Amino acid sequence: MTNTKSTFLLKSGSAIFVSMILGLLSLAPYSAFAKVPREAFKSECVRDAITQVIGNAKVIDSNKISISAPAIAENGAEVKISVLTGNMKNVEEISIFAEKNPTPLLASYQIPKGISMQIGGRVKMLETQNVVAIVKADGKYYRTTKQIKVTIGGCGGGAAFAPTISKSHCK
Repeated sequence: MTNTKSTFLLKSGSAIFVSMILGLLSLAPYSAFAKVPREAFKSECVRDAITQVIGNAKVIDSNKISISAPAIAENGAEVKISVLTGNMKNVEEISIFAEKNPTPLLASYQIPKGISMQIGGRVKMLETQNVVAIVKADGKYYRTTKQIKVTIGGCGGGAAFAPTISKSHCK
């Protein structure tokens, strides 16, 4: 009887483990398998980062995209930002940039065909700056911008102690 019980528990445990692994693999983000602009994440200049993501494509300012973020972030160490594409059709990519961050490209997502979604997360922002969202839909690039005022720096403590970042290399 004990042997049957042990065998049952062993087989049940193995089945549960395999099910968990398969479940976790199915949750892997689509973008993990897509082409990621790795060099863009290393850029120190927002213009360079954008060029590495979209090339020399023309970007159209659009009110179809919205950035949901606080107008004033009381703590730059954690600023919640979401990008909504509203009723845009055939969204292929969403990229988010913070103009004055040391690495301006915050995130870049490849969107599976036929899926409508909102992208969001929490980021660190050193100082007041513009956040730019660029969305590729129907083969064209669209952009919207929102300024976020930061009252306490997120990359070095209080605003009085926050280092100044020179963007002179970004000409």
